[in-house]
Amino acid sequence: MSEWVSEKPAETTQAGFIGRAHLLGLAAGTLVGIAVMLGLSLLLSFGPKAPPAHPQPITALARNVPDVIFKAPSFTGFVNQNGQKISSGDFNGKVQVVSFLFPLCTSMCPVIASHIVNLEQQVKQAGLADRVRMVSFNVAAGKTSPAEMADFMREYGGDPKSSMWQFLTSSPQAMSRVVRHGYHEYFQMISLEAENKIFAQQQKAGTYNYLPNMQNKLADKVNPDFDITHSSSIILVGPHGNVRYVMNDADTVPIPVLLQKVKSLLKLGRS
Repeated sequence: MSEWVSEKPAETTQAGFIGRAHLLGLAAGTLVGIAVMLGLSLLLSFGPKAPPAHPQPITALARNVPDVIFKAPSFTGFVNQNGQKISSGDFNGKVQVVSFLFPLCTSMCPVIASHIVNLEQQVKQAGLADRVRMVSFNVAAGKTSPAEMADFMREYGGDPKSSMWQFLTSSPQAMSRVVRHGYHEYFQMISLEAENKIFAQQQKAGTYNYLPNMQNKLADKVNPDFDITHSSSIILVGPHGNVRYVMNDADTVPIPVLLQKVKSLLKLGRS
């Protein structure tokens, strides 16, 4: 798990992205991610470009009050899993736990979704339900619907009717602006045909590593002809709209750690 808590820009390498991409259907756990890192480097040499850079950390990770990394992007006209219009202003004064998912994902997204549901329960038990929102951006915007987003949430224990978890979609252009340029997170669609060609090249080169997919009944039903490569980060945004934590490999972040950081940001918001 990594946390970035600084303001200065720096280069992001392909190797840095490898640990967070899910193109080969990464299963939970960083040990598996390390095991396939070399194979994925070849995949990325044929596939999409490296993700944009996050600011470089220069402060100690143990600090109770992390520096502002950057301002969270503003947006209007996005739609949640219930078809309701949502804007960034709806989250003013709340801590946002931001993630990047898509409903037909069969690798990291199901794991992260389960983490979100567990954190949501912990937040409720702590009496903070009105002050925290789980905000997920659908990186398959234009290819999947709010109804599918709601089905995805239900499959992993979420309640689409709850206001605590907002799964948002928009036009592909607006999603790219917010995710790529606003949150500096990576995503790109790739056809299964192109993906299979990359796998074949890896197999020929002896660098292919088989990894089992996570179960996703919706994906089995839809049987999409594309995949989305994207980061598996969780980003924490403070009550004033400032990004304070960027945590890679969100499936490995313990729920108590997330809850502690959420509480620290709420305390910071009152100061």
